[in-house]
Amino acid sequence: MQLAESRSIEPSTIPDINDLLTKFLQQFPLLYTKRHNVQSVHSIAHIGATVQDFGQLSNYSTFNFQSLLGISSSFETLFRKYPSKQTISNK
Repeated sequence: MQLAESRSIEPSTIPDINDLLTKFLQQFPLLYTKRHNVQSVHSIAHIGATVQDFGQLSNYSTFNFQSLLGISSSFETLFRKYPSKQTISNK
């Protein structure tokens, strides 16, 4: 993962990233139980292609999106708890 998070990634590094992650995925079932072999572990197989297409992993994150979802759900809860006059008059 350190290679995929580097500030500068040479195209020649992509095969190394793929090889290391493939080896990890092959050893994962031996290191952990089958129960831990979930979809998020499978997504590791695509990191090399993602880095090749979009650059280092630090360029993008799902945390920003997840944060926005949390904020929007907070507003939804707030609006349900304290409906506006307009919402009440539309009922």
